[in-house]
Formats: sequence, structure tokens, C-alpha cells
Amino acid sequence: MKTFRVDKFAVLPIRHTTAADDFAFERYLIHDMCPSLNTMGTGRKPATMNQRRKGKRERNRRGKISIGLPVVKFSTDGGERTSLLNWLQENVEGAKTPKNVRFSARQHWLDGWKRICALFGSSEVRIEGNDMRLNQAKKPCQEGREVVFTRIRRTPTTTERNKRTLLSLLRHSRLTTTLTRYSTNKLVGLYRTTCLFGRKETRYKLKIKIDQAIRRKTKVSVRRKVTVKYPFSASVLKSEVRRKTETVIEKKVADNAVADLVKRRVRVVCTKNKTVGEIIHNHRRFANTGQVTCGCQSFKLDKHDGHVLTRLYELDDVPAFVKNARNVTKPTVQHNRETIRQSIGAATTHLRGKVIDELDVESCLSNEDKGVAWTEQDVRRWAKQFDGLVLIPVDRNPGDTAIICPVLYRHAFGKTFTWNPDYKKVDRTEEEVMKLCKQEYETVGLTSVGKWKIDGKIGKTYVIHKDKDLLRLRPIAPACSDPAALGQRRCARALNYLLNRFSRKRNFHIKSAYEMTEELEVITKKLQSSDCTTTMGRCYDIKEMFSSLSHASVKDAVSDMVTYFEEQGWKQVKVATRGKKCTLSKTKKKEEGYVTVELDTIPQLVNYDLRHSYMRCGNIIKRQTVGIPMGKTTSPVMATVTCAMAEERFLSSQGADRKLVAGWRMVNDVSIVVVCSNTEESWRKAGKILNNFQESYDKNLKLIRKDADANHWHFIGGRMYSVGDPVQVHFVQETKNSEPLSTTGKLRYQPMQDFASYLEKAVKKGVLSVTLKRLWRSSTAKALCVTPIAYAITESILRGYTPEVSLGALSKLARATKDGILRLLLGTFRLILDHKKIRTRIPGETPKGGQMPAPRTLRQ
Repeated sequence: MKTFRVDKFAVLPIRHTTAADDFAFERYLIHDMCPSLNTMGTGRKPATMNQRRKGKRERNRRGKISIGLPVVKFSTDGGERTSLLNWLQENVEGAKTPKNVRFSARQHWLDGWKRICALFGSSEVRIEGNDMRLNQAKKPCQEGREVVFTRIRRTPTTTERNKRTLLSLLRHSRLTTTLTRYSTNKLVGLYRTTCLFGRKETRYKLKIKIDQAIRRKTKVSVRRKVTVKYPFSASVLKSEVRRKTETVIEKKVADNAVADLVKRRVRVVCTKNKTVGEIIHNHRRFANTGQVTCGCQSFKLDKHDGHVLTRLYELDDVPAFVKNARNVTKPTVQHNRETIRQSIGAATTHLRGKVIDELDVESCLSNEDKGVAWTEQDVRRWAKQFDGLVLIPVDRNPGDTAIICPVLYRHAFGKTFTWNPDYKKVDRTEEEVMKLCKQEYETVGLTSVGKWKIDGKIGKTYVIHKDKDLLRLRPIAPACSDPAALGQRRCARALNYLLNRFSRKRNFHIKSAYEMTEELEVITKKLQSSDCTTTMGRCYDIKEMFSSLSHASVKDAVSDMVTYFEEQGWKQVKVATRGKKCTLSKTKKKEEGYVTVELDTIPQLVNYDLRHSYMRCGNIIKRQTVGIPMGKTTSPVMATVTCAMAEERFLSSQGADRKLVAGWRMVNDVSIVVVCSNTEESWRKAGKILNNFQESYDKNLKLIRKDADANHWHFIGGRMYSVGDPVQVHFVQETKNSEPLSTTGKLRYQPMQDFASYLEKAVKKGVLSVTLKRLWRSSTAKALCVTPIAYAITESILRGYTPEVSLGALSKLARATKDGILRLLLGTFRLILDHKKIRTRIPGETPKGGQMPAPRTLRQ
């Protein structure tokens, strides 16, 4: 309007019977005369262009055919209308009632005749006594005749027809055999339509049936994704790798419809290279019963009783890159074309088809690799200065590295396993132990849950030192190669599903901090309704939970849990063979895609695990007789179920006073709050309830208080607040480095990688964004959550993250939450960085000369 002046435009008044017709006529005029006049949607976020731009010939045809032609009008009982499509949509519900319509003699249709026929072309009409369909009545309508709509019928789309087919397939399972009669185009359409069903279980069933039909016709499974995996390299272009993979799929799969569906499910995944910890940690080599020698005299490091005992965090002049064991290194030898070919070939092997001899992957590689990460060879060269010492990850701080004398580590290993009476020596060879375990595994009938792994072996034990005190130990007994690992994993999933289905009102178990945050508001209202004015809270840490539990307590707890569900009529737990889906069933009927775990099988497998807790301690085979092995997949859920059933007995014993109690527990951290009033009797009653709770667990478990008689305490990585008048319970999630940053200004923990780590920049940005989102969502008091978020941003800056990444993640959170405090925090960080003109240095950056810093001399 500024360009052509106001006098060049005309104002056209539009008024029809309904507002819907007004908008339809406006769209018609704008499209017919000048599409640039369209102002709908201005002021909102512009939509992305999903469709390609029309060609020159199509653009020239637009608006020239209908200019000047009158629009068809029609009269109904409700008045005069112009949009036949709107009128049909309004009356489709009363489709069987005849409706008289008088059309005017005009030439052009407001909604377009093709669009009307596409949606309602199968509607039945009567003109001068002749019955016909609406798609055959264009000429009589344009001549101005009277039309009787005897039945308005909306033409179903292909997707709607496919959904009806799938619904009939769910109602009548015998129709599954007819799927092979459909064409592959139809089957692919049915497979894509399954996403319209809301329940995951329904989608799972339908996809399995359709995939079987497609596999019978084409020998290709469309459920199996084509996942191309190769070690990350900044010189490899993922988009080109995907294009080459799609080219291979087109050559291998002859059917175009199936090939298109398989190409849509292609995934290109970059696997992680070796981390610093994987290169320098050598504790497994020293986890044995052999003789060791001490060479600590030649090292200028902190010592305990004359032997080296320190950590990299406490050393000066240690390069930042190797100080964080989570950092990913760059491969010494960069990946070549053959690596890409092998990755694509391995991902498409299941498609069969013809073999691609030579695949040109030249376009997948580029010469740009600006990463400043250390190479594997650089890290190994730097770590040579610690030859003769044990480098080991720290418990609860795996990014840090402890440096220990072999004599101290050998003594710790012997004290934990070799000389511990809880571990009995087995006078049999490994082959004899495996044979004995297999016989009982098959005799009990556990092969129905998971097959026995033929090449399995006994795990080798080791110990790691705890973060708070390096003299305290954590025993680890890996069971990754256990022959019964598959059955154990499925049993653990089934038992964990039963625990999550167990009433939350009967125990304190929580799955995550998110779940606790959602419950806090409801629980606070429940506690406020008890007419109490204050709270008394405690927090406990269950020490040595896995190694102290008695086998009898574990067996009784699992049996009680299974009995609870059996009394309700449940028979089995169905565990999905793919994914994490589990369902309960009141029948013993089997279902494809699931493994049935009968409820009476779960206690049998738990008993098998406890009786056969074998492990290798150096060259000696031992069996754990007290406690649960720290390393099996069933261990965490068995310990959790044992505590949950103890809490159920505690709450049941409180009677009417259970409404005064609220508690939360995640594995070995438990918090409990009891509401009371400001009277001596009420305080005494609350203290008695808390004392009873402390004695409710297994007698072998030791509970250590962490609250220090305060109304706030640390709990599962955050801080719990319990206040009164009115009663309120809040939880604020924190970062692990919040306290070290506030006291010393240094990063004591290594929960995340540095920016110099050899990974994609998008991955680092995503990790930081998810961390900030977790801090915000897991906190009930948003005002108190700002401090942990500020510490998280500060930590990212100290780790070398550029302001673009760190402040970009904060800006994203502020936009999503629309919180004024977060916007103020973002502005504060920007002012500080602009004022100081900080150029964030990347830790471990290579100097201009191209040489890595020389290792500090630690030997005398």
C-alpha cells in the first residue's frame, strides 16, 4: 500500500449468512485477484515452507480463468449461502434427512468443484426426479435448478479407510491371514496408519502383524531399522552417508513402496570414541591375588602410610582435558573410506538383495577437522608418567581418577573379597560351576524366560574407592557375561514393573525426581488437611545396602510382592522382546512379540540368583553368601523390593496415623516427613513414628541420618525443604558442583564433558539444554531453582563452553518457561561477559606451535 498508494486499492464489503462463508469468500478473492494481499497469520511466528514452490507455468495460470466470472450461490432454509463445502460439512451429521437447495445460474464455484467432489462427491442427490451422485450434477447446479440432497456422504480418505481396516483386524484376529492378499502399497499404507492409535500396545500388535505380511511377500522386514554406525569423525558428512545408504536400499529392495518406507527409517549414528578413562584406567589389571611391589618412593605425590593415595583433582599442572575422564579423545588414525563402506554394508545386510561390490563414498569425507581434542596417543604418552600405579575411577564421581599404590589396592581387594567371610571359596573349576548352574537353570524351568548363553563365563571382581573417603571401598562383581543374563534381565524388568504397579500409598519408592515433584503438591495438600501446623522430617542413607541384606529378607519380600498380585487374579507379566514394554495378564495366553514371565517363576529366578552368586577373585572362584552381588541386573530391583515391603509393613502398623506420614525413597536414599502441632504430646508422637520407621528395615541394614536436625537436607542430588505454618514440602534440584563452586570456585566433580571433548557440537548443546530443563522441571520452588541454574551455566563456562552455547541453552529455557527471573539471569550473564569481554578458552587447546604440553615430572 505504501508502494502503490491508497487510491490504487478498493475496499470490498463482504457479508454472508455465516461467518464461515465470509472467510471462505475472502480467501477466494485474495487467491483470485492478488495473493500478496493475504495478511492472515501476520504477527505470529512464520511457518516453515514444507511444499515446493509452484512452477512458472502454474503461477501464470493462477487467477486468470475465474476473474470476472460470477460465483455460484444457493438458497437453503437457513438463508442464502456461497460456500457449498461449508454447508455440506455443517449438515453431514443429519445426512439421511432430505434437504432442498436452490442454486443460482452462475459459472464459478467458491470452493472449487474438484475439492467439493473429492470430499462429498459420493453424496446422493435428486434433480427433477432423477437420482444421481453429486459429482455428476455440476451442470444442472450451474443452470440454476433445484436440487434435493437425499443423503450427504463424506468420501473417506485413504487414511480413514486404512484405519477401518486396522480396527477390523483388531476385532477379528483371523483376518490376519488375509493381509498377504493386499498389495505392498496397501500394506505400507496400513503400517503408516498404525501411528494414529493412541495405545502403544495396540500399535505394537498391528506393526508385528503387518510386518509379517510384508516379510512373506518381499523377504524384507520394515520394522527393523537400517542403523548405520561408525565412530564419530568431524570429517565425515552424515547427510552424505544417509544418501549413500538410501542408494544401497534402492538397489537391494525391488519394491518401491517398501524401499521408500525402509529409507524413511534410516538412522545414522555416530558411536563414541575412547574416553580418557577408558585409556588410562588400569584397575582391572591389578584386581588379582598375586604379589605386587611398591614403587611409591619415586613419586612426589600425596601418600597415606607411605603409599601413594591421591586423585587428579588434587594435583596441580594437570591438563584440563585429561583431568576429566569423561572427555572423548580423537582417534590417532582417522577413519577412511573403507570404514564407511563397511558400516553401510553391515547396516543393510538384512535386506538381502544383490551385493554392492564397490560403493563410491568419496563425497562422504571432507578435509575439515578443527577439533582440539587430544588423540589417544597423546593421552597414553601423558599417562606413562604414572607407570607402576593404579589409576581407577572414583565411586559417585566417575569423571575423576584416583591414583593409588598397587600395595594399597591389593590390600583393599583382599579385604573386600579374598579375606571376607561373606565370600566362600569354591573348590571347583569354572567349567564344573557352569555345568552345575546350567542343570539347575534347566531343571527349574527358567529357559522359558531366557535361553542359557553357551559362551557365558563368570565375571571378574574389582573394587573402586568412594568419593568422600578414598579409604572406603565399593565391591563390584560384573555379570555382563553371565550365561543366565537374558533371563535375569527379563525377570528384573518384570519385577520392576510389579513394583511400579504396587500402590504408591503403601510404600515410599519413587522412579525419578520428576515423579516426586508431581506428588509433592498433592501430598502437601493432604498434610495441610490434617489440621497440623508444623512438620518433623528426617533423611537417611542406607549404608552398605547391597552387601548387608540377608537372603531370607530378599526372598520373603519378593514372595510377598508376588502374592499381592496373585490375590488380585494376575497370572503373568508379558515382557516385550524389543523395547521396554511390559503388561500384566490374568490369563496364561502367549502373545507374539512378548515373553511370558509367570508370577510363580519370579521367586524361583530370584532364588537361583541368590544361590549362584559366583564370581572370580583373581584365580579363585568364590560364592557370595551374604548380601546381593553388586553388578547383576536383578540386584537393584531386589534391594528396592525388600525396602518397599518393609515400608508397607511400617505404614500398615501406623493405623489412622499413616495420613500424617509422607515419604520418598530412591534405592538407598530415603526421606520421611511427619506433620504435627506445636504441643509436646504431638512432638512426642511424631518422634515415635520416626523411630519406628528407623527400625522397620532389615536388621542388617544401617541407617545414617543426614538431616542434622534441620528442616532442610540433601536428597537424591537436590535439597528437600520441610516447613510449617502452613505445612509445605519443597524439593529443589541441584548440580553436583553447586557447593564446590560456592566455597572454592573449582569444579570438584566431573558430571559432564568439556567443550574440547571430541563430539558433535549439537550433542554438547543438547546435553546442556537437557540439564537446565531437568533442574527446572524437578524443582517445586522455581525461585530457589535459579541458583542451581546459575551454577550450571557457570560450570559450562569454566569447561570451555562458548557463550553462544551456554547462554543459548539458558535463552531457550527462558523462552520455553516465559519466566521473568530466568530472563533477568540471562541478561545478567550477558552483561558480565560483555563487560569482561571473555573469550572462552577451550580446555586442552593445542598451542600455536602444534605441540601438546609436556607432562609434568612426578618422579624424583
